[in-house]
Amino acid sequence: PAPCDDAATDAFLLLEKVSGLNRTNYPLKKDERYPQAEREEYLALLRRRAAGEPVQYILGEWDFMGRDFTVGPGVLIPRPETEELVQAILEGNARRDGLRVLDIGTGSGAIAVSLALAEPSWSVSAMDVSPQALATARENASRMGAQVEFIMADILSMQDGVPYGRYDVIVSNLSLIHI
Repeated sequence: PAPCDDAATDAFLLLEKVSGLNRTNYPLKKDERYPQAEREEYLALLRRRAAGEPVQYILGEWDFMGRDFTVGPGVLIPRPETEELVQAILEGNARRDGLRVLDIGTGSGAIAVSLALAEPSWSVSAMDVSPQALATARENASRMGAQVEFIMADILSMQDGVPYGRYDVIVSNLSLIHI
């Protein structure tokens, strides 16, 4: 596999998962001997990363707008530029109550959940073709207390498309996936 962008950061994130160390207490405990079980678990996680598995999937969660979203295979990893998209929607619709929002290809639900939490008066719907993605998005919404309607559908196969006038904001931040 191609080398990761920042191997040192990935290695530290995996160490943090196994040992509970963080950037604050690591300098104080870095010379301590780790239990054999922790060392073996850490090496197993490093092997998964070296084989090309994204660190986010290994961790099982990833930060998006200050919240930890559950992620895993079958769900795209929330990206930093997607946070900018959410901020633009919020800023562009400030002081507008009762908007209807549709997130197409919701994946982990990062966009839909973040919008629903930021603007509780909005009616937010999240659509995805993947049952696995919708299950993850539902889990994230439930854990964070976001009110989101989930729709299982493939927007590309809908003959009539999204009903005109039904939504005030339609958002999607899909990634190209080669099958």
